[in-house]
Amino acid sequence: IVPDRNKVYSFDHNFDMTATQIDVFKVIGDRVVTDFMEGFNATQFVYGQTGAGKSWTMMGVKDNPTLCGLIPRSCALMFQRMIERPAGWQFSVEASYLEIYMERINDLLEPSNENLDVKESKAEGVY
Repeated sequence: IVPDRNKVYSFDHNFDMTATQIDVFKVIGDRVVTDFMEGFNATQFVYGQTGAGKSWTMMGVKDNPTLCGLIPRSCALMFQRMIERPAGWQFSVEASYLEIYMERINDLLEPSNENLDVKESKAEGVY
């Protein structure tokens, strides 16, 4: 493959093999949760080849403070910050956990939903 020298790619951050789950969360998760709490939509997205550690980065080891991943840490911080808000605040939280593999979209929260279509309408946007 010959790279197109006319394209410029940028990344928010690149981690090396020594990065811990906590390192990743401090750089990515905390900022995403902060933006979410300010009213922005939030997405945490990982990309890489098979075996690169995407699932590990996102989930890690459940209920392990050192090894839990980006999703459980982000959810914990998000709900902690909701609890800390003054009385009268209301929140609406919706979440999707999707995998795109070999051009197929799978719902990881409901595994029976596999090979999903991406749709778009003027009324509902992308869904």
